[in-house]
Amino acid sequence: MNKEFYKGRHLFYLGLIIFIWSVFVLRLFYIQVIDNRYILASDNISIRNMIIIPARGLVYDRNQKLLVNNEPVFDIMVIAEQVFDI
Repeated sequence: MNKEFYKGRHLFYLGLIIFIWSVFVLRLFYIQVIDNRYILASDNISIRNMIIIPARGLVYDRNQKLLVNNEPVFDIMVIAEQVFDI
């Protein structure tokens, strides 16, 4: 192959890399500055409070006698603002 065949290739690849990089930068700018979906989603995640009570294991003594047993207990909590009239 001759040198003229490869002459414009480096410019093509450089232009392709710059184009792909600029698409990424423009997309990141759009997501962070213009689009507000992620702001709303992050607010919903950060405001949500969930209380998760973990299940505990059984406790035995050295003679394999059961000292502590688990019984599931369920709590119901009603928040007045979240209940609507039927």
